Amino acid sequence: MKLALPDLLAFATAQSAAPDATAWICGIAESWAPAFAAHGAVGFTSGLANVVPAVSLGLHRDLAAGDLAAARATWARIRPLERLRARSADGHNVAVIMEALRLVGYDFGPVRPPSGDLAPAERAEVAAALRALTGSAAAGSDTRPGPAGTGGDHW
Repeated sequence: MKLALPDLLAFATAQSAAPDATAWICGIAESWAPAFAAHGAVGFTSGLANVVPAVSLGLHRDLAAGDLAAARATWARIRPLERLRARSADGHNVAVIMEALRLVGYDFGPVRPPSGDLAPAERAEVAAALRALTGSAAAGSDTRPGPAGTGGDHW
């Protein structure tokens, strides 16, 4: 069951009303994944996984293993991008991921309404946050999922 509300009380209430065998997913990405994991979530949704899958998969691995120190370290590296996504009441959510994808070589064109493309200064912020996360604005291009022979992971 995916819950996409930044509300741990609502999460706990939903959990208590569901069958014990229900698998719970944090539906609001990496920002909330550690808190939801502490309350029983077994996974999280992610836009960032499209950009740098190794980072999102590492966070998932650390949370699943109960390695909170490693999860906190990864989460701290992710937070700058997640803060950018949360701007304008999450209005930049898609635009930030699309800009990050463009920076690693996937240009999907303009952001659809009602959202819009980022301003040049905001694009520069995304580039800086991605560089801080990966070490390079183009980092992640060799770790993206892809078909055999492309250099990406094979999912």
